[in-house]
Amino acid sequence: SFHFFFFWSSSLKQTSEATVMSAKSATEPVCCSKHGNDDHSEGNKSQWMGAAVGGLVLGLALGVAAARFLPLSGALQRSAQVAGDENWVWKAASSQKCVNMEEVNKQYLELPYPPRDPKDENRRVVSDPNNTPSAINHFIYGGQKKFVKAGPNVKNKFRILVAGGGTGDATIMYALSFRNSNLAVEIVHLDLSNASSSIAQARAAHYGFTTITFRRASILDIPNMPDLGHFDFIDSVGVLHHLASPVQGFKILESVLKPDGGMLIMLYGTLGRTGVYHFQDAYRLLNIPRNPQLARDMVKHLPSTNWLKRNELMLTGDFEKFADSGVTDLLLHHCDHSYTVPEIVDLLAQSNLRLVEFFDQDHYRVPAELRLPPVVQALEQLHWTQEAAFAELVRGNAFKHSFYVHKAGGPAPPSASHSPVTASSIFCLAPDLFLGTFHSLPTALETQCAQDLSRRLSYKQNGNVHRNLPCVGGLAHRFFDCKRTVKDIHALLPAAVQTQLPLPAFVQSMEEFYRGLSTEQGRYMHLSVYPFPLPNQRPRERELPMAQLS
Repeated sequence: SFHFFFFWSSSLKQTSEATVMSAKSATEPVCCSKHGNDDHSEGNKSQWMGAAVGGLVLGLALGVAAARFLPLSGALQRSAQVAGDENWVWKAASSQKCVNMEEVNKQYLELPYPPRDPKDENRRVVSDPNNTPSAINHFIYGGQKKFVKAGPNVKNKFRILVAGGGTGDATIMYALSFRNSNLAVEIVHLDLSNASSSIAQARAAHYGFTTITFRRASILDIPNMPDLGHFDFIDSVGVLHHLASPVQGFKILESVLKPDGGMLIMLYGTLGRTGVYHFQDAYRLLNIPRNPQLARDMVKHLPSTNWLKRNELMLTGDFEKFADSGVTDLLLHHCDHSYTVPEIVDLLAQSNLRLVEFFDQDHYRVPAELRLPPVVQALEQLHWTQEAAFAELVRGNAFKHSFYVHKAGGPAPPSASHSPVTASSIFCLAPDLFLGTFHSLPTALETQCAQDLSRRLSYKQNGNVHRNLPCVGGLAHRFFDCKRTVKDIHALLPAAVQTQLPLPAFVQSMEEFYRGLSTEQGRYMHLSVYPFPLPNQRPRERELPMAQLS
């Protein structure tokens, strides 16, 4: 409390005097020496003591409050020692960010992220639709990529770099989905943490993968790894924003990307993480060691006015389920950048890259309730990235940005999301089909739809709620196998349906069905020109969740 007393008293004195500090006092603390500042005159000392009385009560009160968290109390005492500089709060907090990158390395050695137990591979697969050949084909190659089949002595294997692969979620899913598709692939798992890489290797050993090479290095080491070669596809999810210079990381990855290749990137979103950086700066200001339990206690006792307390989304998910690793990654990270849509576009431009599409595209569209005529008219004049920036601002909940990129000026085609559905289009549902599962309408609903094709279908799948779709899409759903074309599927429908919906009308209905699918939680239905050589054995059948007709 006496340190608060000195701090508050000095602040009052500075305010009442309204004087310009001398060159010496501008560079030295005014209240941090053991006996005060020797430059004070006797009159000033008297004024200083008088002002101090006014701060005594507050100093004692704050001292009592600080005692509630003993580790904080000592840190605040030390913080008071820099009070002579009017910008000390900003400097104390911001100057420490991304300075000590050794602490970042140490964090992932002590707390591998995300925490995984290789023994759990016996009971589950951590799946992601992005980590499949159909997603790569859809977003990067416009659905027109013909992958090479696996086999002995195959050349031109599809090369994937997982840059910052951590404990292996993406690496395992890529290896599994390519193997289950019988496609030739070579995957390089790159990560600096020995602890994380060891977990990833143990998980890969469970499946007996021979397509993965593990390299223990940083993205920043790539220029010194000439044997690494170039890649068709690079996955760097949740990594680049932890580099001191993310643009340097982007440029390095771009340098090993093939001209027609692409990347999947995830960066933190500024608006949706409101409160996170306030907390990080506050904790950093204390200048105390990383302590996940203390961070939990602080969050628990934050006032209701605190931005993090009000942003409930940030205090669920990884924060809750990943224990110390989740708390540290969110609130105690030593290097953590976040971005808005315009900043991402600029960052990519600096790195000779261009934005292809956001994975959860609906998050970057204006909510239906806000599509007022003047707003719609104005939006029609904007580039799609500008509309995405507008949607981000009005929604305010984008805590991460997952997106695909190409090389700027490269030969890669647009995403298949913008391609029309034709009779030769192939629907591929990821990750389900690559894990041996397909979904169909409940039998009763199939019968009802076949009897009245004007019925509209709603259902939920993979977090997306799909509404008001042509019910014939539900009839076709069981035939979405990454192999059959729309024409093939039409021939498999009941004869009565084929009569009511000739092929041209069916293609039109499938176009409406596809365009109507929600991508709020990501695009799971991919389009392809070429079939995937998935196994011929019949996969497990499951009913479409929460399916209903109207």
